[in-house]
Amino acid sequence: MKSSRNYPVYTVNKHAEGLLVGGHPWVYENDILGSPEAEPENGTLVDVVSTKGAYLGTGFLSLKSKIRVRLISRNANDTFDASFWRRRVEYAWAYRKTVLEPADLSACRVIFVTAYSLFQYAHEAMHLGACDYLLKPVNPDEVEASIRKAIRQIEAGRRLAELAPVEPEPEADPESDAAEAGENDRNALVMAHVRKYMEDNYMFDLSLDSVSEILHISPAYLSAQFKKYQKMNFLDCLTELRINAAKELLTDPFRSAAEVASMVGYEDSSYFARTFKKRTGMTPTQYRREAAKAAREARL
Repeated sequence: MKSSRNYPVYTVNKHAEGLLVGGHPWVYENDILGSPEAEPENGTLVDVVSTKGAYLGTGFLSLKSKIRVRLISRNANDTFDASFWRRRVEYAWAYRKTVLEPADLSACRVIFVTAYSLFQYAHEAMHLGACDYLLKPVNPDEVEASIRKAIRQIEAGRRLAELAPVEPEPEADPESDAAEAGENDRNALVMAHVRKYMEDNYMFDLSLDSVSEILHISPAYLSAQFKKYQKMNFLDCLTELRINAAKELLTDPFRSAAEVASMVGYEDSSYFARTFKKRTGMTPTQYRREAAKAAREARL
C-alpha cells in the first residue's frame, strides 16, 4: 500500500477479510475491530485493512447504516480524481446497455440516487447524460420531480423524432402560395418543438449536430430554419436557457459555481463564468451576492 496515503484506517476481522478478498463490496459495523480515535465524518473515504495490516480496499464511510464501509476500489494505487469518477460513472452508464434492448435505449433516462455527495461524481454523471443526481435520504417530492423531468425529456425527444424528416431543403420555388404556406406552417411547428426539446435538455451536450441528426437534416439547414422561426440563432437560445437556469441555481448558497456550471451543461466552469458575465454583466459570485442582498431587502 502506498506510504503516502493518509485516509482513516478501519481494521476488520477475519470473517470480513475473507468476504472482501472474495469480492464482497461491503464492511458491516459488527466486523470492524479497529477505527480512528476521532471518527471521520459521514461519507469520508477510508482504507480497510486486515488484522495484519494488509490493504483490502478503499470506500465511503456510512455512519447511518449497518453497512459501515462501501468499497469503491481495491487498488491501493488508485487516485480518486475526476478521471476515476468518470470511469465509475461510465461503467454504470454502460451497464444499462446490457439490460435494455437497443430500441429502448432512446427512451431510457438514468437518475442517480446515492449517499455520495462528491462533486466530481455528480459532475461526471451529469456530463454523461444523467437526468438527475439525488442524495440519500431522498425527499419524495424530489424523486417525483426528477421522474417528471425524465418523462418530459423522453416525450420531447419522441415528439421531435416523429416530426422527422421535415420538409426537404427546397431547390426551387414552391409551385403555389398555398404550398409555401403549408411548408412554413410545418417548419414553424418543427422549430417550436426544437425549442421545447432544448428547454427540456439544455443541461446535456446539445448542439446543432445532435439535434439535426434527430431530424435527419443538415446542421446548416436547421440553423437557418431555427433563426427564421424563433428569431434567434440556436446557440444564443441554448445559452439563454442555460444562463437563466444558472441564475435560479445560484440562489442556493450551498451550490458552488462549478457545480452550477455542470448542472446547466457547461463542463468548463471558467467558460461558464465568462459566458455568464457576458450575458449578465456580473460573475456568478457577484450575481449570487446581489441576489441574496435583494432577497434580504424583500423580506424587510
